[in-house]
Amino acid sequence: MTPRLWLGLVFLLSLDPAQATESPWRDLGPVPGTVQSFPPQGMAFAAGRLLFTHHQQDHASTLFVLDAVTMAINARATLPPEATHTSGLAWDGTRLWAVDYNSQALYLLDLEATLARGHAVVLGRWTTDLGGASALTWVELDGAGYLAISDFLHSSRSYLLPVGALGPPGPVDVAGLAACSWSNGMFSQGLGWDGHYLYEAVNRFGTDEVRVYDLRAAMAAGAPCEPTPIASFPAGGPGVEDLASDGTRLWTSDERSWRFYVLDDLAGLRDRWSTND
Repeated sequence: MTPRLWLGLVFLLSLDPAQATESPWRDLGPVPGTVQSFPPQGMAFAAGRLLFTHHQQDHASTLFVLDAVTMAINARATLPPEATHTSGLAWDGTRLWAVDYNSQALYLLDLEATLARGHAVVLGRWTTDLGGASALTWVELDGAGYLAISDFLHSSRSYLLPVGALGPPGPVDVAGLAACSWSNGMFSQGLGWDGHYLYEAVNRFGTDEVRVYDLRAAMAAGAPCEPTPIASFPAGGPGVEDLASDGTRLWTSDERSWRFYVLDDLAGLRDRWSTND
């Protein structure tokens, strides 16, 4: 039995023993840059397209537009020169946000202009106070927009940052402005939002998992807002990276198997832990 199949079996046993036959994750094939060993990094779902980044061994980062079904590459562009390890992406409905592990900066990009020119068109750049910015996703709650951002190894925390509190481009105190924050166990590599729940990918050397958070309930409980996982399940492979969701599916990439995976029936899983919808 392969490690991936075993992880899937454990996951399904924890939910419904009668259905425990195979992994819920479907293999979508290799990530771009596999031959060159360029590690997969950020992912986001944007207007019917999957956005993806890899870094060229900390020398440069590339943004790809992928077909969400076939994973074919439809377009690509280079990211800012100093953003050599772009680890997270977030789509707010009109604009693309990115965070970079090496520059520790948060970028706001014009996606269409970036793709048309083949290089990043930066609308804003904020320098974070994080030591290991490793994941990013867009969250919308009760009409307000937030960026969920994680800090790998350093503070070992993840934060829900109100976009309205960012201010003009410049330094930003992520921890000080956060509406919520929580411990991510040091190894947070991915964040995804499905409109109901936040998913966090935790890469723990072969025991990778995806944790599920109910941010709405955590915020309703009052300050301090420190959400705890309401569920968790095994990742698609042994080196989970970022996550992306369109509300019905959850995609991920893996830096050890060099593959993409998708969970097709996210709603079916969501029903098992849903208590507030």
